[in-house]
Amino acid sequence: RAKASSRMAVFEAVILFCVKTENQGSGTHMKFLSRDKQFYKTLLTLTCTIALQNIVVNAVGLADNVMLGGYSENALSGVSLANQIQFVLQMVVLGLGEGLIIIGSQYWGKRETLPIKKIINIGLVFAVVTALLFFVVVLQLLLRLDLILLLKLVISQRWHTLSAVTK
Repeated sequence: RAKASSRMAVFEAVILFCVKTENQGSGTHMKFLSRDKQFYKTLLTLTCTIALQNIVVNAVGLADNVMLGGYSENALSGVSLANQIQFVLQMVVLGLGEGLIIIGSQYWGKRETLPIKKIINIGLVFAVVTALLFFVVVLQLLLRLDLILLLKLVISQRWHTLSAVTK
């Protein structure tokens, strides 16, 4: 999941920085290798930043698995379930971002920057609303789970108390 997003970002950077050459005979050709040093500096900075982000994300996941794997299987499965919810959230926000990049690049090609600002604003609002929605849903699930566990605990305590009194 993180590898796919980093590959897509590098691919987008290469496409955005491709230089169109003059018309040569039958039509316009794309030149994929540029002599512009600033292009390669920007590409390298972007690639290293994305790679560092992926290393940190994977290291946190590995640390979770190592720490909780030694503790219990239930703890490890709980973290796995939480990571699946986070993964779905990341994919939703990533899909939104990819769509906004496509729409924004169309306006950039038309040299219209005002709609790009509106698109970024809409994307940020949608991402925050989606994150809050996921937060509320997960919070409700956790509250229900805690209430169910609390009820089971109370029932088992009362059962033990009743069985001790009747003996």
